[in-house]
Amino acid sequence: MDANTFEAFNVPLVSVDHSEFHRASPGALALNRVGSVSVADSLLDRAAVDVMSNGTEMSFSCTVAPDEEVESVYGGDSACAAAVGRRMGGAAAAGGGAGGGGGGAAESAGAIALAVVSALLLLAVVGVLYMLHRTGKLEQYI
Repeated sequence: MDANTFEAFNVPLVSVDHSEFHRASPGALALNRVGSVSVADSLLDRAAVDVMSNGTEMSFSCTVAPDEEVESVYGGDSACAAAVGRRMGGAAAAGGGAGGGGGGAAESAGAIALAVVSALLLLAVVGVLYMLHRTGKLEQYI
């Protein structure tokens, strides 16, 4: 997200929950005359939030930047590590940190299994069509 992609003006509360901003540039969320901002269980770099007026209350809970280590920010808070780990694909919850691949391995295995099953089904259909062609029965079905 580029700077000033999202702008909130003259509202009492902005709440960002369970959200992911992987490539938010500094100042992507511009907030002007906002009473309070609450960011919870999200991936968001704090530099992406640009508060343009005085008196805005900010609260961040269980929120880290996409390139931060959850353990370095929240230490032993397992509830925050689990919540943010879900946003990071399970890497933080599994102890893999921000760059790990805790959830990615399961997704890759599922994709590979789907590809293998699809290939086997395709080979079975081609085999049946070939057998029908060799026996001369394919022409009557066309």
